[in-house]
Amino acid sequence: MKNCKYTKIMLHGFRAVGKSTTAKLLAAKLGWQYIEMDQQIEKLAEMPINKLTQNGKDWVPMRRLENQVLRETLRLEHVVISAGGGVAVNGIIDLDTGMAFGELNSELIQGCESLMNVVLYVGEDVLRKRIAKDEMNQSETKRPVLNSQLASQINVNEISKEELVKIIVDDAMKMYQVRKPLYDKLSGYQVDTEKSSPEEVVEKIFSIMLKLK
Repeated sequence: MKNCKYTKIMLHGFRAVGKSTTAKLLAAKLGWQYIEMDQQIEKLAEMPINKLTQNGKDWVPMRRLENQVLRETLRLEHVVISAGGGVAVNGIIDLDTGMAFGELNSELIQGCESLMNVVLYVGEDVLRKRIAKDEMNQSETKRPVLNSQLASQINVNEISKEELVKIIVDDAMKMYQVRKPLYDKLSGYQVDTEKSSPEEVVEKIFSIMLKLK
């Protein structure tokens, strides 16, 4: 898009709000590169995030790699980025700085003048149903528990898939309550994806960009 003040767009929001699908379609519409941050982290780690975090028991290695991926990604131009749900809102402490990785990442994001941040969201009931459906459709649970203390108390071999999914969903919704006000502060550009198709969401974001030319 010519004459747009932004040369990169980052989509934020909790899991299951449609970040990846929207980012792919928006990148195709703009003719820009699409980047999925979680995929880049797994590529660097050479393992999926659930293993990198020991199924949620230790988030520090993942958040450290996430910070690295973010720094590298923000150097690029003409990219649409699907951010991890916690990239700018997590409370995992970086022992080198004493700050949360979410704070460190938020500073990087807010300091990038060529970056447009957009927050996607849906209602809580829909979010809960989407996460549960997503997990139940996997042969193994897809995402680790976000609460490391809770994760340490779970033996996945001793509980049923249904019980584990309920734990994951309940934990996710508690974390969403913590993160929601932080998402709200992250960007004034927010798009409700609940009753819109991915294509319609892309058009909403595109219309915002047109007004910012």
